Amino acid sequence: MTHEELPVFVCWYRFLGWLLDTTEKFPKRVRFTFSTRLDNLALDVLEKIIEATYSKDKALILRKANLEIEKLRVLLRLCSEKQYLSIRG
Repeated sequence: MTHEELPVFVCWYRFLGWLLDTTEKFPKRVRFTFSTRLDNLALDVLEKIIEATYSKDKALILRKANLEIEKLRVLLRLCSEKQYLSIRG
């Protein structure tokens, strides 16, 4: 099974598309700080999903991906609280 057939890859790829579209609309004053960090974290997770597909040590790579997702979750919550984005809308 290739990484493109994995449900987690498909879901994360869709999320990444949404995130890139969303962070592009952030206010200019925070675009570099938050947008770049969020985009990079999400891209790192995508890379780790691909790496895990082809690695024998999937658990280690997926733990690292989980840590990146947790960082992303916290930053998204902060952006939502600062009203840079609406999670619900």
